[in-house]
Formats: sequence, structure tokens, C-alpha cells
Amino acid sequence: MTTVPSANDERVIPRGFAVAVFLAVVGLIVIVLAAQLIPDAQRPTILQAPQTTTITVPAPSP
Repeated sequence: MTTVPSANDERVIPRGFAVAVFLAVVGLIVIVLAAQLIPDAQRPTILQAPQTTTITVPAPSP
């Protein structure tokens, strides 16, 4: 029968690092949501290239 260790200290994430990552993610979410509330925000638009259509009409033969 094999035993599984109850604790593995090599895989522990420092508590301060985990809290810092969590706060950074929450902060980014707040920034994105706040940017959505700006009324006259410039949003990028994709401009379509102008299309030129050429029609050739054959001249009637005499």
C-alpha cells in the first residue's frame, strides 16, 4: 500500500503573490468597465476602401 503525502511544501504559492494577482485582475476589470461608461469615447472604425466599377459599352457597328 502506498501513502500519499498530506502536504507538499514545494507547491505552495506565496499568499502575498496570490493576493497581488487577484487584485491586479480585479483592477483591470474595473478599468475596462469604467471605460465603457465614457459617453463620447472614440471607438475605432474600419473604413471601407472605395470601389470603382468600370462598364465598357461596345459601340454599335455602322
